[in-house]
Amino acid sequence: MEINTLSYTNPSEYDLIGMNLLIYGLSGIIVLLATTLVIKSIRRKMNAPVNIWGEQNASNNDKWSKMNYSRPRVPPPPHMFRQP
Repeated sequence: MEINTLSYTNPSEYDLIGMNLLIYGLSGIIVLLATTLVIKSIRRKMNAPVNIWGEQNASNNDKWSKMNYSRPRVPPPPHMFRQP
């Protein structure tokens, strides 16, 4: 009675070549996908939408950024809470 077992200690040369082809194929697919992603991102940056409002928003932003809105550090005086 002989039992056939798989031997994983000594892989054949054919198996190693097949694994190398699999690794190279998958890495090639990753490179192709990465290049298409980079090309699409570059095209999107080149076709950026034009701001039709131009500098008007920039001047308003400057005005609002110069104003200082901070919370008071002390509570308001008690007479501010009195109701008539």
